[in-house]
Amino acid sequence: MDTDCIAKALPRNISLEKTSHVSIKHMLDDILVQYDSELNAFLEHNKFAELQELKVFHENLKCNKLSNLTNSLELSGESPKLIEESKIELHSLLDQEFNDHEEGHKHHMNEIKSETDKFIRGCSKTHKLNLKKLINTCKSFEELKKFHDDSVSTFMKSFSTNGNPYPTSCNEHPRVSQKLLHKFEKVFEEISKQIDEQRLSYKETMNTAIVDYISQYQHEISLAEGRSKDMIGLHSQLLNKGKRELQKKYTMLKIPRCCHLILSEFEELLESKLKASYETLKIDNTPTQWINEAIVHYENIMKSKLSEAENLYQLKNYHIAAKDSAGELLIEKCSESKDEDGLLNTPWQLLVSQLELKVDLVFREFKDLFRRQDLGAQKIIDDTLQKAKEHYKNEMRIHFKNNKFIHPERLEELHNVACSYAVTRFVSDNSSSHIKETHISELLEHLYQDYKKKNDMNYNSKLSPSIGIDLGTTNCCVGVHIDGETIIVPDVPQGTRKITPSYVAFTFDEAGNSKISYGSVAKKQTHVNLENTIFDVKRIIGKPFNDKHLQKDMYMWPFTVVKGKQGQPMIQIEDTQNVKTHLYAPSSISALLLKRLRENVEAHLKLEKSSITQAVITVPAYFNNDQRQATVDAGIIAGFEKVDILTEPIAAAFAYKLHRSDKQAKKVLIYDLGGGTFDVAVMDVELGIEVLAIGGDTHLGGNDFDKELVMYCAKEFSEIHKVNAFKGEDSSIKPDRDAFRRRFTRLQKHCEKAKKQLSTASSTVVCIDAFFEGIDLNLTVTKKKFEELNDTYFQKTINIVHDTLEGIHLKKEDIDDVILVGGSTRIPRVCELIQKHFNGKALNYSVHADEAVAFGAARQAAILSGENARQNIDMLAVQDVSPMSLGTEILGGFMSTIIPKYTKIPTSLQDVYTTVRDNQTSVGIKIFQGENHIAEDNSFLGKFILSGLPEGLAGTEKFYIRMNLTSMGILRVSAVSKTDFSLNADIIITEESLRSSEKDVAELKEKVTTFGCCRLLSPNLSLFGLILIYYT
Repeated sequence: MDTDCIAKALPRNISLEKTSHVSIKHMLDDILVQYDSELNAFLEHNKFAELQELKVFHENLKCNKLSNLTNSLELSGESPKLIEESKIELHSLLDQEFNDHEEGHKHHMNEIKSETDKFIRGCSKTHKLNLKKLINTCKSFEELKKFHDDSVSTFMKSFSTNGNPYPTSCNEHPRVSQKLLHKFEKVFEEISKQIDEQRLSYKETMNTAIVDYISQYQHEISLAEGRSKDMIGLHSQLLNKGKRELQKKYTMLKIPRCCHLILSEFEELLESKLKASYETLKIDNTPTQWINEAIVHYENIMKSKLSEAENLYQLKNYHIAAKDSAGELLIEKCSESKDEDGLLNTPWQLLVSQLELKVDLVFREFKDLFRRQDLGAQKIIDDTLQKAKEHYKNEMRIHFKNNKFIHPERLEELHNVACSYAVTRFVSDNSSSHIKETHISELLEHLYQDYKKKNDMNYNSKLSPSIGIDLGTTNCCVGVHIDGETIIVPDVPQGTRKITPSYVAFTFDEAGNSKISYGSVAKKQTHVNLENTIFDVKRIIGKPFNDKHLQKDMYMWPFTVVKGKQGQPMIQIEDTQNVKTHLYAPSSISALLLKRLRENVEAHLKLEKSSITQAVITVPAYFNNDQRQATVDAGIIAGFEKVDILTEPIAAAFAYKLHRSDKQAKKVLIYDLGGGTFDVAVMDVELGIEVLAIGGDTHLGGNDFDKELVMYCAKEFSEIHKVNAFKGEDSSIKPDRDAFRRRFTRLQKHCEKAKKQLSTASSTVVCIDAFFEGIDLNLTVTKKKFEELNDTYFQKTINIVHDTLEGIHLKKEDIDDVILVGGSTRIPRVCELIQKHFNGKALNYSVHADEAVAFGAARQAAILSGENARQNIDMLAVQDVSPMSLGTEILGGFMSTIIPKYTKIPTSLQDVYTTVRDNQTSVGIKIFQGENHIAEDNSFLGKFILSGLPEGLAGTEKFYIRMNLTSMGILRVSAVSKTDFSLNADIIITEESLRSSEKDVAELKEKVTTFGCCRLLSPNLSLFGLILIYYT
């Protein structure tokens, strides 16, 4: 058989059995070429064609080509059966070609739509900024409105003519213009609303200033003594003073002219109100003084009786008696006056009535004071603390508004002033004032420490941005918040593609120097550089070598994983040029990927190399302590000075929260199915994010679906051709074993491609030349078959969702949104099962399945590094939980839980334990993680010894075991004797027995940073020195 024909025909999937005649195969091939040419020509002249229009053209063109084929074959004298088979084959091939073109056209149209939407957002943002700038310069609101109308009209004319990416004949042309116009109008509505709100706020502030000054005026007038002439002069003096204070307040507010608030109007209002007050108060001062003396007399009586009153009824009786006494005093004053100068113009009966009204008002204050005392002194203290806290925050906010960084000495000075003022203002003159002063000082000191930390972060964030990294099993993604925008940085070698395959490949020259490739470049080397192309590291990192999942995966990987000296997995790299073997820790391989991602960001932002020193790296929520710690180690090895861990569901929730337009509280479920891990998290999302429950499987994802398809294809091939495609799987002969791995690596690559095609097609063909013993593999796989192969995995994710909700007693109906994250959520069957489980509820696709986690991590990185202060990022409070229980082994091998599952973190909990033997002076403490009652059936995290306990009977010596779990999920365990606190021991849980010295850490970090991880194994480093724990 002609191999050229095979090579040319196989990509178009032409069936050799159905088209055995060479001339017919060539004819089909020529027709396909003609079809491609005509369809491309149509798309070239109709770049914005609707999909329906494209399908109609395809159907017409297909009919034409089928007719031409029929005529040609009939003229050639072919049999009707062969003609019909050829037509069926051509029909199928044309549909396949059209599907490819249709997908490309869809992608093209989506890109145009995305760019157009981005352009519209940019235009509206620019227009909004222009309007904001004009608010302070426009003479009136009408002028601002005119600018808006003119600028929008001019821009829309230009956009319709030159800016609209769609031609006028396209239906999208008017829709895009209308959308842009709507955005502009919405922006102006927001600005108008903002101006109205400012106007009301300024007016309220000015009116408040007027009211405050009237009170001050009335006080000054009431204190004045003398004749009417003096009061008139004082009135005029106070009026002028009030106008000056009003003008000062008006100037300080910097009221924009477009708010239509004129100073003269407020001055006139003040003058009229002061005049009215003056008319009211210009009665003779002597009767007023008598009334004031009577009120003081009443207050003195009530103060002496307040502590004696047992209830409001008794307090009211005291009030009546005191009011009568005050009235008698006033009548006595009136009787003693001879009224020689006509001072008593008002009858004494009216003066008594005025006194009673004022006394009743004073009584209200005594009732309020009685109620507050009844609530207890603590409430008074709490109220005072809250007022002091608000005042302190307002004062500090003013200073941080325009200065993102304040010199530490100046900051301390500002703190002392604000603290002193708060204590002076809010501590009342009662017996508990010293207590409240102490509490206020302590509270403000805590706030001051927070501001100091924020100030330090603001200073550090000037140096370089922090980045967020989604370190995935199959793909990585990196984001950064810069210039007020969170962006996903493309992979440099891939152009605009924003995900980087999690692949690292090593090649060696004759001198033993290694060259390292990353991402897509490394992935393409898999078939030629089999043993030295590393992937799936996330399924190795933080696990012991004897892990059952790791052992199952190892036989499918083309590279070799061996057991290290301390029982850890090590990745073996072969230098065939120099017949040498190199061993790498999984953390070191991940470090290479992290370093590459950092370099991509630095290149994209044109920063100096290694200038980015902080990162937030995401991990599955169900990663255990060892896996989280190993991820931190990878970041440190990669050269980051500060590494924070964020769980992938929380990162996705960040993205969901930031893409929401409404602010309502919602219960959401994050369904994160990636290439190698699965997470489900239930959260409360409102102002912040509170994790309610977590579930998942760190060994479940798209890779498992690929492997099921690989096994199916290999078995089918073996049965059809009566061969053993698995030959060499367990062979001790290296060439046979390598041939098996190379064969299955090729098959896995094609099966991964087939899996993606089955997301949009009902069937596809897995086709590999010379797959085994020179025999080609050519199998048709249907979507239904793929779903049957992986139904167990799909159902397992649904069961985990069910168990997670059941664990916190939530119903499916309680979930408001189901968020899909991870590339594997594009599988239609997965979406169907989720939607079915939630009774047909619409799924939420608001976040990008591949980029959401990196987006959320980048925002968190910006917040942790202080970017929120510099770039006005909304800070979201995050409350995570412990995914699994943590405890220790006790007598009988049972698990004693100290930190239960779903405990909010960070947390610190302890329990009391005793010795189990007489005269026992030391205890071995083993730490486990999991839900099984038998300790050994859970994950072993570490152990340490508490020694030096005094001798005694079993059970008499007691000691505490305390567990501290950080917000990153890093665990510290300590033990201390209950009778002698000097007897203590502790451990930071890391990979068992794999700590290395700080010297080893620094040495390996230097090698990664300087030499790109070439020759990572130095003769001076021990084998297990590559597994790094970075703690001081």
